[in-house]
Amino acid sequence: MKGLAELPQRSEETRERLRENARDSRSWAPSWSLKKLDAETAAKIAPADEQKIIRAIEVCLLARKPLSEVHRTARKPLRGWKPIKLGLQLLEMHLEIASTRVLTPMLAAGWFEEVSQLLNKGYPENAKPFDFIGYRELRDVLPKQNVF
Repeated sequence: MKGLAELPQRSEETRERLRENARDSRSWAPSWSLKKLDAETAAKIAPADEQKIIRAIEVCLLARKPLSEVHRTARKPLRGWKPIKLGLQLLEMHLEIASTRVLTPMLAAGWFEEVSQLLNKGYPENAKPFDFIGYRELRDVLPKQNVF
């Protein structure tokens, strides 16, 4: 809706070098490097998500500026497209069925615990995992004494 940032093309050479550094060095962690290059982006990516971290580092190196800055300043508006927002209104009965079939098993499998662990590990409330459907809502209903 806001347009797309012009990101540099992927560089297999840079990516492979970053992957090799991550594999070969016990002291080099991609998440630490990203924090130095772009703390704002690093806060939004889970430290275990090496693929996203490596891409973010790659963009920082190739663009010669933080990825967060690229996203803020280099957006080109979409031309020739007219955005349409759609919404669906489900009957209450369908919502009950969906929650019984989908949410109940996910909660029984430890979804609350997963969200609690993310918070206990120190992920900020605006971290990427909380952008996914349900995670923010579960975070908001967790008892505060179980968090941090």
